[in-house]
Amino acid sequence: KTSYNFNLNNGRSLSLKDLFKPGTNYQEILNREIRRELIMNSEKYFPDTLENFKGIGEYHPFYIENGDRVVYFGFHEIAPLASEIPVFKIPFSSVREYIKPFFLRS
Repeated sequence: KTSYNFNLNNGRSLSLKDLFKPGTNYQEILNREIRRELIMNSEKYFPDTLENFKGIGEYHPFYIENGDRVVYFGFHEIAPLASEIPVFKIPFSSVREYIKPFFLRS
C-alpha cells in the first residue's frame, strides 16, 4: 500500500507534520493513539507488538479519509500476515487543538 498526500492549493507533498501546528510533538500524540489501539485490540497484533512498538517515524505513511488521519503499517510489520494491513484511524476531532485550522475545515 502506498499513499500520496498533496496540498491541492500549492501542489506540495504533505507529511504528518504538515497537518499539525508548529511546535506540536505530533509523533508523541499519534503514538499515544496507536498504543491505545494496540492495548484495546491486542488480539489483532503480535503478542510482543506493544512492547516492541518504538513509535512512528517522521515520514510514516498515512492518508486522510472522512475526517480521520489513517496511519498504517506494512504486512507482517506488527500483525500476522493473514490479517489485513494494520490501520489506525485517528479522527482530527480527537486532537483538534493541535491541528492546523486549514485541515479542520469541512
